[in-house]
Parts: sequence; structure tokens; C-alpha cells
Amino acid sequence: MGVAIFAMAAGRPGPGNSSEAMVKIFPDGTAALVCAIADIGQGQHTVQTQIVADVLGLPYEKVGIVCHDTDSTPFATLVAGSCGTWIQGWTTYGAAMDAKKQVLELAANKLNVPTEDLTMDEHGVHVTGDHEKKVTFSEAFGPRGHYGGIHEVVGYHVHNSPHASGHKDGKKDQIYIPKEKGAQFITLDVDTETGIISNVKVIMAQNVGKALNPKIVEGQLLGARHGIENAMLANDCIVDKRNGWLMTPNWIDYRHTTALDCDVTPLVIEKPGDLSHPLGATACGEGAACPTLASFSNALFNAIGVRILETPFTPEKILTALGKIKARGRKE
Repeated sequence: MGVAIFAMAAGRPGPGNSSEAMVKIFPDGTAALVCAIADIGQGQHTVQTQIVADVLGLPYEKVGIVCHDTDSTPFATLVAGSCGTWIQGWTTYGAAMDAKKQVLELAANKLNVPTEDLTMDEHGVHVTGDHEKKVTFSEAFGPRGHYGGIHEVVGYHVHNSPHASGHKDGKKDQIYIPKEKGAQFITLDVDTETGIISNVKVIMAQNVGKALNPKIVEGQLLGARHGIENAMLANDCIVDKRNGWLMTPNWIDYRHTTALDCDVTPLVIEKPGDLSHPLGATACGEGAACPTLASFSNALFNAIGVRILETPFTPEKILTALGKIKARGRKE
């Protein structure tokens, strides 16, 4: 068995990392997020529209997204350094709040009540605590056509870094950096006759603040498998030193790990309330691969009693460490 703990700075909160978004609300009670946030498999399009739905009080199914490119959408942050939910999340939240404020102001004029007394949901706008005193979105927007009326409300927000939420203890000269933090536990078996590692099981535990989409967060923690492939599967880039040719140029010769090679169990730990994010979330995603080599190395040491410092942990290296074969060196 082996264990390793980790902390990884994330979110890129320093100067220069900004993001923009628009949120549109339409008279039929639907909405659209307009932003250029990329989704490369980590579920950002889902999470960002969830944020809009949560702020506006609308069902998720009634929120769409326009995300083609920066010619048709506002600029968005990069999806690196676990910036998506932390940086773009603020931007999306701010744009949704701006759009909501405008709709509440329209309804306040119709109902003759202060804006702060109103609540919005999928049926329209009503007085808080009194669902009978209400207007639909269509009624709040007023008559529409070529001769006037409001066809859509557009909320807009720019999130610049460092934001006030990123100041540690309120001090402008101390930028708060969100951290991915957690632990990883590994169990494995080693055949000391062949040097083969088997029965690899991983428990990846991480504090994610508030998991806005628990299923997606679990998927992120499964990324711990990326570290396993570097540790045990010998999928390093093998080069023929005589001519510089890469001998593992494809997904057949350069093996990548699958569910058949190791079993990863994600353990999502939620501690909502992180003040650096409007919904209490924190950075999550890349950290899962950080502790893998350390925890794997510790498990291997506990299994064979020898510390191997160079990856991948191939059968040859294990048998060499055990003194059962001689290390291969370069011929003179």
C-alpha cells in the first residue's frame, strides 16, 4: 500500500487572466449563455449553463449556450490551470446576475413593488412569499414587434484578475490562489519472480469545495489513471539512438492505460463555502494526476523494500532493484 498527499495552485488569479460573458433572457422564459469557453471533455459547457440556471431559477433544459469562437462571442479564459469553473464561473455568474436584475426591474414597474422584494423562477417574476402577485416573462417584457417592446434582456460581465474575491484576508497585495488538495491511496501486487505489477487499485480523494456537478467532478478524479500509465505501463517515448527515430509513434506501440490496467475509485469531499467563488466551488481537475507517481512509488517500496526513483516502474527495473538481473548499460 502507498499514499501521497498533494496541493496544487490553480485558477491563475494574477493580472492578465480575465474573462467575459453575456446572458440573454427571452420573453418565453428561456435563456442563453454567450461565451467562448472551450470544452475539451471536462464538462465546462454543462457547468456554466448550470450556473446560469441556478442564478435565474430556471430549469437547466431552458438554458442554451452559444460558444463558437471569439468572432461571435465575448472573450473567455483559457481552460488550463483549472480556470474554467473558478474564473469563467465568476464571469457567468456575474452576467446572469446582471440579466436577472434587469428582468426584475421590468417586473417591478409592472407590479409597483421594489425590485428587492421580487423573486424569479421558470413561471416568471413574483413577490417573494406571494406567488399570486406575479407577472410572466412575456408580461414583464411588454408588447413586442416592429414598433417597440423588449425582445431580449442582455446581461454582461467582465471578470478581471485579481478580483476582490481573490485578495487574501482583504489585502490587495496578497492574491489568494485556490488550491487543489487531497490524497491518493494505492494498493498493488508485485511478482518478485517476474517483476510484473498487478491488481492496481486507486482511491483518489480531493476536497472540491462545492461540487457543482458531482458526476463531472468524479470524472475529473478518474484522471488519476494518467499518472498510473506513466508509472507502470512503460509508455515512455522510446527512441532509436542510432538515428533518432521514435519507436512508439502510435496508440498501439505507445500504450495508454485503460480500466483493465487499474481500478480508480473517486472520493469527492465537499466543503462548500469557499469565498473565492460565488457558489462555493474551488479548482478541480488536474490535481488528480499529481500524487500518483509518489503514492505508486511508496506502494512499490512497501512491497519490495527497495526505492525505485525512475519511472516507468518496469519489470526490468524491479528485478534489477531486487538484484535478480544486472542493469543494462551502454556499451563502451
